[in-house]
Amino acid sequence: MFYTHQKVAFKFDKSSHYPQQQNAEPSAGSNSVKEHRRNASDVSTDDNLTAAALGGGGGSGSASGSGNFGHSKQQREKLLICKADQNVITKVYLPLMNYIQEIEGFMKCKPGQPCSLHDFIDNYIKDTFLSKGHNRNLQLTIESLSKNQDAWRTIITPEEMKAMSLSRPLLQSTAMVERRLQETKILIQELPCYSDDLLKMVCALLKTYREIAQAAYRGVVQPDSEDKRIYSVAWLKDEDISRFLKTLPNWTDLKTSSQRVKHGKKLQRNNFEPSEEESPLQVQQRNIREAEMLTSNLGEGGITQQEILADISVLKELAVLQESIEWFSGRVSEFANELRKPLVNGLNVITSECTATHAAAIKDGTIKVLTNLALEFDELANTCLLVLHLEVRVQCFHYLRSKSTIKSNSFMNSKDDDILEPDRQVQMLTKRLAEMDEAFSATLHPRKTRYIFEGLAH
Repeated sequence: MFYTHQKVAFKFDKSSHYPQQQNAEPSAGSNSVKEHRRNASDVSTDDNLTAAALGGGGGSGSASGSGNFGHSKQQREKLLICKADQNVITKVYLPLMNYIQEIEGFMKCKPGQPCSLHDFIDNYIKDTFLSKGHNRNLQLTIESLSKNQDAWRTIITPEEMKAMSLSRPLLQSTAMVERRLQETKILIQELPCYSDDLLKMVCALLKTYREIAQAAYRGVVQPDSEDKRIYSVAWLKDEDISRFLKTLPNWTDLKTSSQRVKHGKKLQRNNFEPSEEESPLQVQQRNIREAEMLTSNLGEGGITQQEILADISVLKELAVLQESIEWFSGRVSEFANELRKPLVNGLNVITSECTATHAAAIKDGTIKVLTNLALEFDELANTCLLVLHLEVRVQCFHYLRSKSTIKSNSFMNSKDDDILEPDRQVQMLTKRLAEMDEAFSATLHPRKTRYIFEGLAH
């Protein structure tokens, strides 16, 4: 409707306050139509829409300026296009950066002098989303692992195993850290210009997890504070024994098969290289060499009960730790290799600063750190497996040879019950081996269980 002598040229019939105007009685002495005003609450909402949608604090719209047309807080929230959440930035960043680049091109912004919207987004991501959000979550993960003693005993559920396509259980802590790794991988795609910041925090998490995992290993094999000698651990610390075990074909075959599994190749005997095959005679000779090496390192007094890992649950914990850390090593290595590939995202043109600093840092610095961390995790997994391999042999020596000298010296004067004592020792060892086999079969891949027990007859 048009008016010739009034200030208002248009009346918005669909405006939110129009019904109120129709029903309200005109003020005394005034027949003019009231001028349409934009709702003050709408103004404050529009000004803070970006900050509110991102989950940040917005400016305060004055209730006194809205008069009778003020909306309640609930009504104002309906004006948001989505629920306020910090993670919204990950969905809008790439298209928003394309828009910002158009703005800066139109404004002819110089390098290093971004527009105000660019500054706002940059500050929000660094100061709020990363510092108080994602990075804080990583820090809380680290703290929970270091303080929770059960983190190295609790395993994932069968449902989680199925979802992760696993045949053996993993530690909950390992699965949790791996999820943080995958979250970072997604964020690098969504926030490519902040990949350096993201990866620095992930590297810190992985370094801490490696230290905690090594402490967990020490806690399993030597929980007592006093200087207690565990024979299998002491043997593995001997460089000659460790080097000798790692040169044997059964170890190299095991590691080769592990690498094939990581790369998704099927394990079939006819796929093995000729150099990996051993004849029965070679297997026998190899086992004899290993037995001779270990026998030569036995002390004169044999191996006592205090020098073995007598608790089956401890051996099972060590097996779960081995399986978890080896799996995690593969995930870290895979993550590092994927960083070598070009980022594929919706950002048409990444700023020169982003390309010059962040991309170069990923290729030259962080990837190397991640690769080294993956190798360190793999080495810890190797240590766990070699300890289990040696522990089985140590217990054989304990049950069969620890009292042999005493028995042979007192054989002529012993009673009938004592004559049968060696058979009792064999029975105890047989029972012990069955318990260990059951524990390892439930926690380790079959090829590892085979490696642990292979050659015991020698």
